Amino acid sequence: MAHSLEFLTRSQEAYDGRLQRRASYEDRYNATQAGLCSLRYVIHSEMPQNEGRMVEMDSDSRDHADNMAQHIIKTWGATSAAVRRVNRDGSLTGALAIHYEFDDA
Repeated sequence: MAHSLEFLTRSQEAYDGRLQRRASYEDRYNATQAGLCSLRYVIHSEMPQNEGRMVEMDSDSRDHADNMAQHIIKTWGATSAAVRRVNRDGSLTGALAIHYEFDDA
């Protein structure tokens, strides 16, 4: 589902949703026993068909998040994709990387 960037980065509802997804991943893959957290980063992509609204996708590592962002742009036609780290409370850091459709990397 597409949302505004403000909703995804600042709302308690979005924070809570990330915490629920994180718990679901950890239960499914027994990640807590291995000392892992399976929801460490999110990618917010701006899709032209969503009229400026963003789609949020989950990632377990920074490399994975960067690769997903580039793939989303090249394959799905996203205008941009930003990588953010998920904090323990479900809030986000500022953008760690912003990928654009003209990135060669």
